[in-house]
Amino acid sequence: MEPEGIKIIEEQLGIKLPEFYVSTMLNYLFSKDSWAAEFLLCNNPKRIINLNGVFTKEDKSFSIGSDGEEHYYFIKLNGEEKVHIFDLEGSDEHMNI
Repeated sequence: MEPEGIKIIEEQLGIKLPEFYVSTMLNYLFSKDSWAAEFLLCNNPKRIINLNGVFTKEDKSFSIGSDGEEHYYFIKLNGEEKVHIFDLEGSDEHMNI
């Protein structure tokens, strides 16, 4: 992802992305046309913005991707450097990975 993509996400969602996420996205490991880039660690700003429709600002969470079905992968915007899983069809409990 280019720095402009990071800026678009931050402006559209009204958030400041954590440095560890920004660094990861600016040094992206997957090819741009891979399944991982489309879903697991999404690198498309428009899609990332859409993924984040599951959270409110009060959740202080940011979706970084999904499995393409019911699991969303997200980080919390509280300084923690963990990835969590949100099961859209399951309980309110979140799992860490």
